[in-house]
Amino acid sequence: MGRSNFMIRHYKNYKEQLETDNKDNQLLKPTKLWAYCLFYGYLLFWGYIFWMEPLTAS
Repeated sequence: MGRSNFMIRHYKNYKEQLETDNKDNQLLKPTKLWAYCLFYGYLLFWGYIFWMEPLTAS
């Protein structure tokens, strides 16, 4: 009986901590527009690097 009470208490503590972490993380999520800007900036950067003319070494 003691083990099951320990597990119930542990689960309640875990659930409370998970809820507080979720509330904190929701405040730090980037907006959709910011995520799209980062993604397309990433694509443009690597597109420019890989499809530009090779540099001459003269």
